[in-house]
Amino acid sequence: MARGLQANGTYTPHRTTMYVRTASTRLTTVYQPLGKILHLDTGRTEIRRLMLRNARACLVFAGGDFGDADGDGTAEEVALAHHLAIPLIPIAASGGTAEHTWHHIRNELAGTPLAADFDNLCSPDPTIVIDAAVRLLARYLDLPH
Repeated sequence: MARGLQANGTYTPHRTTMYVRTASTRLTTVYQPLGKILHLDTGRTEIRRLMLRNARACLVFAGGDFGDADGDGTAEEVALAHHLAIPLIPIAASGGTAEHTWHHIRNELAGTPLAADFDNLCSPDPTIVIDAAVRLLARYLDLPH
């Protein structure tokens, strides 16, 4: 996403924050611009609440129980975002919790201006999915689209 924003001249690092638990079993290195990255020594639910407290939209990728200590954290994030009335953008094409969430809320958006882009979140073509997600983000964040 940062690369796309850079390409059109709208990348602003201060608007993007990645939250990482220092005790996570899924740490990875970030090799591209992503804004700021916060490493926090706290529990899973606490970091999810902190992360979502400042969110204006929630992108949902894949998710599911991978059999490790993290369980299905994506489902917990979706539930918290829903409780906080944060718009969800589930990338259904990524499967897992994102696809389940997409099916769950799809009918709520039928007949709205968001419906076509929302439906495209399940496309097998990644370009269509990304374009739809960016347009939905722009709408939810009141950015030009």
